[in-house]
Amino acid sequence: VPDEMTKEIYDSLQALPPYGIVTPLNQWSTDPNVNTSVFRGTGIYPDTRVVLSDIEAIISDGAGGAIIALRTETYPHSGPIPVYGLNAQRIDTLGGVQWQNNGVPISSSLHIPGSFAMTSDDAGGAIIVWEDYTYNCTTCIPGPHNLYAQRVNRFGQVLWAADGVPVTALPNELQEYSFSITSDGQGGAIIVWPDHHSGTRSMYAQRINASGVLRWTPGGVLIGTARINNVFGGTEKTTSDNAGGIITVWQDSRNGITNNSDLYAQRVDSAGVVQWTANGAPICRTTYFQSSQVIVGDGAGGAVVTWEDFRDGQAQGWVPDIYAQRIASTGIVQWDSNGVPISTLGKAKRYPKITTDGSGGAIIVFDYNRDDT
Repeated sequence: VPDEMTKEIYDSLQALPPYGIVTPLNQWSTDPNVNTSVFRGTGIYPDTRVVLSDIEAIISDGAGGAIIALRTETYPHSGPIPVYGLNAQRIDTLGGVQWQNNGVPISSSLHIPGSFAMTSDDAGGAIIVWEDYTYNCTTCIPGPHNLYAQRVNRFGQVLWAADGVPVTALPNELQEYSFSITSDGQGGAIIVWPDHHSGTRSMYAQRINASGVLRWTPGGVLIGTARINNVFGGTEKTTSDNAGGIITVWQDSRNGITNNSDLYAQRVDSAGVVQWTANGAPICRTTYFQSSQVIVGDGAGGAVVTWEDFRDGQAQGWVPDIYAQRIASTGIVQWDSNGVPISTLGKAKRYPKITTDGSGGAIIVFDYNRDDT
């Protein structure tokens, strides 16, 4: 199958509604005032209209293009109550929209998609996971908060069950808009989230294969039962361990100290077996808050984590520094026990982002307020 859209594939898909492509192939504009349209709202009140909101995810399609996911709100004719949806769209290397107009519907009109995340299916498509309120907009009867997943292939065809596969659908679930998804390297994905179905707020993981079948225990593999931070939500971030499993890091207030949260990490292998110490290996356990953590694999089964760190507290006017830590595949930290400083000079350092340097380390960027402006 060719990587780029051809006329033959285009004509074939046009004949297979609803997967037909409406927008023709085009070329990236060189004019900064002319941009490529991926989604467009439609309609004007009081007619039925579609409002586009919250582009929360974009990934590479592995062929020089991208897949984008977006939440929609459709307001029926003169109606005040919207019908919510979740759509995905692919663009190619030329900026050409590849799937149907305004994207492929991922979530049906009887569900309200909350937060969502996306990863590659390693075949030019994507796996999308979302928090679904299962709220019936016709009867206004709310249902439980659950996680659902759907796979869409490179040609915009939804591959799994209509409305998605339930990743978790047990009582007492409260995802709090926080979860992460990582490719398993075999066409499936691993999803990590916090919820209450065990009676306490705990962290869980589930693997879903390329066919949409859950591979681990129903309800997910228990990662930790300690006090997952309730102030900042379940701020878990996840990366691949390069062996079909994952490493996830989260903010944790198990120490019970006011205004103090630490960072812990756990590795789960491809079979869903927790690899490190129960309730996670410590990444940083020092004073005050450690937050806004992000993670990247180190290429050797471990990971590098960076975060905002308030350990200097009042002495620094409650502005954070940036620290980092490397943890080996065995769950042993490789640098100073509470991380190494990346930036401690000047005003607030915020919002760190991280990528691998290809040699076991990482490159970190962050927002740095050098003065009072």
